[in-house]
Amino acid sequence: MTDIKILERIDNLIDKMEYKTAYVEIQTKNNKYILEKEKNNKIGFDVK
Repeated sequence: MTDIKILERIDNLIDKMEYKTAYVEIQTKNNKYILEKEKNNKIGFDVK
């Protein structure tokens, strides 16, 4: 599995959680990956 696929899976798992902010830092032999997310809540109404 490639590094990017692994990061995408971690991202999807985080989205399934109730969170305000998330920060994941992974350091490999050759690279450093940082995944930083903030959940934005809608304010107002959704009109269709």
